[in-house]
Amino acid sequence: MSRRGVGSAEWGIKGLVVLSIMLLMGTSVGIAQTATADAKQAVLQKVEQFLEDLGALRIDAVAKHLTPDALIVTVRKRGDSMESTTATGKAWIDRLTMSKTKFEEPIHNVHITIDSEALAYVRADFVVNIADNTLSHGVDQFTLIKTSDGWKIAAAAYTSIPGLPEDK
Repeated sequence: MSRRGVGSAEWGIKGLVVLSIMLLMGTSVGIAQTATADAKQAVLQKVEQFLEDLGALRIDAVAKHLTPDALIVTVRKRGDSMESTTATGKAWIDRLTMSKTKFEEPIHNVHITIDSEALAYVRADFVVNIADNTLSHGVDQFTLIKTSDGWKIAAAAYTSIPGLPEDK
């Protein structure tokens, strides 16, 4: 770039490009913050179907809800401390195949954020019920991405605390 100054045609075109990019970025931020009710419902349905398949031990169906490189983080209360584990979706699915007990995991107090119609975040409280008995409770957090096949879970993190929630 020459040093001809700010008033040159060269700077004017570059300035116009920079200004256009800034305006587009500002517009996209506004778009990112407004998700439609239908989009939020689609994300919620994906998460609820994942949890239903998980509780019913439909392993192949659970795997299809995840991206190929999904990450699963578990934080469990053990005694007086919290212990965390991190696994790839594949390793987590492999461990899941050893499960024999079906369960239900209803969620409530759900918060959904969708950015740019391509990235979604879901936070929800849950309880795990086995034969009408609450085994544990905690918080589920999901990050989903929109693919050509629809919404997929790229990351799931959850806390697992034995027993009923304290407010029950």
